[in-house]
Amino acid sequence: MAEGTIRKLSDTVSIDLAKEMLGKDGMWHCRKCGEVTARRIRMQTIPGARRERWIRCRCACDEEKARKAQEEAISREKKAKVEEIRKRSMMGDRYGDARFSTVTEDARSESFIRTLEVLQDYSENASKMLERGTGIYLYGPTGVGKTYLLAALANELMECMHTVLFSSIAEILKRIRGTWQKDAKEDEEAIFAEIRTVEFLFLDDIGQENFGISGSDNWTREKTYELVNARYNSMRPTIFSSNMSLEALRAKGIGQPVAERIAEMTTIRLELTGVNRRRRRNAV
Repeated sequence: MAEGTIRKLSDTVSIDLAKEMLGKDGMWHCRKCGEVTARRIRMQTIPGARRERWIRCRCACDEEKARKAQEEAISREKKAKVEEIRKRSMMGDRYGDARFSTVTEDARSESFIRTLEVLQDYSENASKMLERGTGIYLYGPTGVGKTYLLAALANELMECMHTVLFSSIAEILKRIRGTWQKDAKEDEEAIFAEIRTVEFLFLDDIGQENFGISGSDNWTREKTYELVNARYNSMRPTIFSSNMSLEALRAKGIGQPVAERIAEMTTIRLELTGVNRRRRRNAV
């Protein structure tokens, strides 16, 4: 019989002569690892009657193949879940590739390195941070890398399959206004349900909103309070970035109740200083 052909031993067991060989023990062996791939057993069908039957055995090569197949299946499943989390995160394309490992050398000021180390530690202990509801307040001047670092943190969390919403109060308020339209695809309760339940909420650039005395400004302040309060009551981590300190944010008119809740929610507070990287890139 030619090499490479399939030989049928029974209705349920076949062997490939290119991969398997008949050993001196009368059993079939893997040509690569030498282990048994098919063995013959004797079965008693009725009293006094016996017959032989072939059964398939898994050799080391089969075990390795099955292990790799399982790992690939798990990897595909994880990748699909991460992509779904990423799709729902509202993370824009600009920061889709942001990672701690991609920070450029020219950005590594002392303040930047300290902030980076704290955020990396936060990422490595994400489950503990989630359980404790530990939030972050990161502030500093425009262009020093706040959004990039928080986007890197968000991406790292999503890679670990934590749910993330990366937005701003202004963008969320825009979504709420969109629910007023007749053809709206979501309602306000659905938006707030997402805010309450997502594991890690990122609110970028807080403090750019108007908190004056006009009717629309009052609405902004009220909805900002509802948003922060919903997160406060859910006891889940919220990560804020701002151009101003929490004290300056309070002075701007965000409201004492909101400021107090943010202060209680963000036990990690970081000031990031440095040159305006955007301005420097534009000048080159």
